[in-house]
Amino acid sequence: MTRARGEVLPSRAPVESTRPNDAPPLRAAALRWESLPSDRRAPTLASLTGLGFNAVELPVAWSAHAATVDGATFEGVLDLAAAVRASLDAGLRVALRVGAVGPLPAWVTRDDAMASLTRRRTPRLSVDGARLVALPSLSSRAYTTACSGFVGRVCDALGPLAARVERWVVDAGAAAEFRGGPWDSDHHPDAPEGVDDPTQRALDEAGALAAHLDALAAALTARGVDAARVTTQVPGRASQHPAVASLAARWTLGVRVPGAGAGATAIWREVGSARAPRGRARVRSGGPRAAVVPRA
Repeated sequence: MTRARGEVLPSRAPVESTRPNDAPPLRAAALRWESLPSDRRAPTLASLTGLGFNAVELPVAWSAHAATVDGATFEGVLDLAAAVRASLDAGLRVALRVGAVGPLPAWVTRDDAMASLTRRRTPRLSVDGARLVALPSLSSRAYTTACSGFVGRVCDALGPLAARVERWVVDAGAAAEFRGGPWDSDHHPDAPEGVDDPTQRALDEAGALAAHLDALAAALTARGVDAARVTTQVPGRASQHPAVASLAARWTLGVRVPGAGAGATAIWREVGSARAPRGRARVRSGGPRAAVVPRA
């Protein structure tokens, strides 16, 4: 697909997931809707239906809507309700990706209370867009509170339209992916005490991820979202850990595997990891990302 005049057309191949009922599976195209001019919205959505998609995934970028710590903006080009309404009017079902989506707000990466720390108590760094920033700690109560608060504001901004969102995908973002092992020890004061045993360290890290995603998903159900419509997303290897089993017991579990650039061997190693504990999985593939959605 190509881009023209700020328009962002589908960035991935058809994505399949399941509904809580017997309706056809979602075949969704991701759309960076905030950068799409309002006069191009209807033609773009119509083109998706013409290409065979029956749904659109709208990622809700945290930094775009919450530039300050005090609140969130959903007006003008950031009017999420208008984007959802336009998608529904075009005959498309809607999936929303919420949580740590896109670059993090600057006020998050500058807050020492939210930073993941090394053994020397210095912030871990990661690339966030074009910036080198402090990686947030999934164990940080302050970070989880801030992220779940934004997820709740997204739901509030939609009002009655929130009930018409087909699938809510809760994403922990870079904090769940950029580790050194792939799971490295976090020395944030809220994190479990660091241990030398790599197995226990991996369990601690996976447990922190599960608790963080559980809090974000709970922020949605607290506002009336049907739990059957919520998917919590974890990296492939994290899905192997027993600590994630409690998460999978409460929510649909989506497993992210590497993009095409990682190579077929790396991708299918992650797919095998995701399938192993549960036996069956539905592979969602295409574009820069792919995911495995385990099925009960």
